[in-house]
Amino acid sequence: YFLNQDTIYNSILTFLDEKALESKNTKQGYLTDITQFFSFMCNKDINQLTLEDIQFKNKDIAAYKIHLKNIGLSNATINRKLSAITSLFNYFILNDYQVEPIKVKLLDVTSQNRGTLTIEESERLADAALELHKGYEKSMLIKLAARTSTRETALLNLKFNDIAYDSKNDCYLVRVLDKGNKKDEKPITKEFYNDLLKIKNEYYYSKYDDSKVFHLNKDSVCDLMRFATKKCGLEDRNITFHSLKGIAINWTLENYNDIVLAQKQGNHANINTTMVYVNKSRDVSGMAGLCMDIPVDEGIFDQLSKEQLVELIKSADKSIVNKLKILAKKLF
Repeated sequence: YFLNQDTIYNSILTFLDEKALESKNTKQGYLTDITQFFSFMCNKDINQLTLEDIQFKNKDIAAYKIHLKNIGLSNATINRKLSAITSLFNYFILNDYQVEPIKVKLLDVTSQNRGTLTIEESERLADAALELHKGYEKSMLIKLAARTSTRETALLNLKFNDIAYDSKNDCYLVRVLDKGNKKDEKPITKEFYNDLLKIKNEYYYSKYDDSKVFHLNKDSVCDLMRFATKKCGLEDRNITFHSLKGIAINWTLENYNDIVLAQKQGNHANINTTMVYVNKSRDVSGMAGLCMDIPVDEGIFDQLSKEQLVELIKSADKSIVNKLKILAKKLF
């Protein structure tokens, strides 16, 4: 039967609304991927599509996959974008559209280990971002991701009224709806919150009326990371925006040696997921296999001078130093 362009557009909107039942973030991600697909394949917005515009052969999809690879996207990102298109066309078929199903071989992701970053490297990336259009905003996006371990989509949907002052801890709490509609909140300092507010001082911000913190999309974030990693000489380490999530997770382990706290930082339901983000080159000198068989004199501290004790404390593992600082503070 005859299908006009309004019907196709409305069907896409209904498909997206169904995705919103899973998560608003999922809907936004699918909208971005679908819009990008038809812009490349047809040079049209989705509200202009006709039945003729949704007729594709597998070779057409293969060409699109090659295009995504050529612009520097990771295999995991390409697979996600292709899955969105496959899902849409399955929806078309279920609703009696005369289209061919999308059959595409997904790219291998097992060999693509996501690169890890240090705090210092993330600051370098943030500095590099300042050279771009909306540079301050992009720089703050990197910094906020590094501190909160929050996913890209959740941050791009963050509004200023999602950030609330916590009088008990004298900080601000960043509250988001993350993957799988899972609520999460992370603290930031008052100073960092004030830095976020400076985004409102950017010349372009007044044209927006949605109170969002960041007015960026996934493609601009991808371009940001590609530019910043190249600028910092990190382009060969498979660094993506998601690499920023692991920074605070590893910082928590290095400073507190607490895997449960690291799990909470990552907002992971399963601790095995947290371990994916852990820097595999971490120091093993304090692990049981070594320490259990090393004899220790219980009175060894009594034999040290004050200067030696201070030097010993300063050179200890960060988690030990932090615990000693807390205990020392209680003595005053």
